[in-house]
Amino acid sequence: MAKKEKTAESKHNPNRQEMMTKNFHFNRYLMLRYAIALFFFTNLYWFIILLLGGGWGWLLPKILMLFTIPATYEQWKLYGDLSKKIDKQLEFNRYFYSVQTIVNFVLIIVALQGGALYQDLFPFLTTPIETRLVLSGILTFGIMLSTFCLKRIQKVKENKDKFYSRIREFEYKKS
Repeated sequence: MAKKEKTAESKHNPNRQEMMTKNFHFNRYLMLRYAIALFFFTNLYWFIILLLGGGWGWLLPKILMLFTIPATYEQWKLYGDLSKKIDKQLEFNRYFYSVQTIVNFVLIIVALQGGALYQDLFPFLTTPIETRLVLSGILTFGIMLSTFCLKRIQKVKENKDKFYSRIREFEYKKS
């Protein structure tokens, strides 16, 4: 009997409900956080390899990593933000994913053409077409992931994501 009372009491605990609401709101951005981390560490490893190899190519991954800083901070600020104003949320994320998409398109062109610029940006890869096609495939995956994240941001802005419906359902049950 005491166990049932404790369970019922925890369901109506305002602190627990507030925490659950915060987590529901924060989970709307879960995929975006993982994608930012993936791009950051990919760019970090690329940066380290190019920096150790010399040359100027390390500037591009460094710039891309710098774009992740405000996007990551923006994600961090969203925890606990239960406001309904989402028009200015995720602006830096949108910029980051747009820039990453454009850079990946340009890098696909560079990879397919080969040449000196390819050697400057990917000195750790060989030049046969097979290698450049594999690299283009990886860059295409990055474009697809960025595009997916941009669409996700738009859905969040329009409150058409699945997490928003869960939040509404939870808030309805709560009241």
